[in-house]
Amino acid sequence: NNQHREVERYDRALQHVETHSTDLEQSKYCLNLAQRSVWCMLSIAIITSATFGFLSRKMTTEELAFFIGVIAILVKSLDNFGFMYGKYQAALINMRLANFRGEDSSAGLARPLYRFSNNICVRGLTLR
Repeated sequence: NNQHREVERYDRALQHVETHSTDLEQSKYCLNLAQRSVWCMLSIAIITSATFGFLSRKMTTEELAFFIGVIAILVKSLDNFGFMYGKYQAALINMRLANFRGEDSSAGLARPLYRFSNNICVRGLTLR
C-alpha cells in the first residue's frame, strides 16, 4: 500500500517534469528556427553586399574580410546564446524539482533540499 502511494507521488512529480521538459524542447526548437533564419539572412546579406561591393568597386578586400569576421562573431554568439538558454532552462527545472515537497509538506514531514536566494554568486572562477 505504501509502495503504491509512493509510485503515485512519483508519477505526479514526473508529470510536472514532463510538462516543463516539453515546453523547454519546444522553445529550443523555436529558438533554433530563429537562429537558422538569421543565419540564412546573414548569408544572403554577405553574398549580396560582396557582389555589389566588388562590382561597383566600393568595397575593398580588407573591408569584405572585416565584414565576414563581424558576421562570424555574431553567428557564434547566437549559437552560444541558444546553448546557454537550453542549459539555463534545464537548471531552472532541476531547481524546481530539488525544492519539490510533495503532498506531505503541509504536515511538515518533507523539507526542501536547498534554499535559493535572489542573489547569484560565483566563487573560485578562473579563466584559462
